[in-house]
Amino acid sequence: MFKKIIKPIQEGLLKKKQCPGCTKQLKEAKELSEISGTKKLVQCKCKRIYVWDLETSTYRRATLDEEQYFLTKKAK
Repeated sequence: MFKKIIKPIQEGLLKKKQCPGCTKQLKEAKELSEISGTKKLVQCKCKRIYVWDLETSTYRRATLDEEQYFLTKKAK
């Protein structure tokens, strides 16, 4: 039940391009790496990692695979 209440709020914040954790603007987030030509990984000041889709100009939380991709790329 708790997730049913929180999920729409988090989705609304992401549509406004704000971090659901700290409500900072994601346009101020640090760019970590480029996943593909149209997607970039960005990290908010609260250390949450998001995927920025350049085509649609939307944000979403990064999956564990995407975070691992960044860590392996960074280690090389």
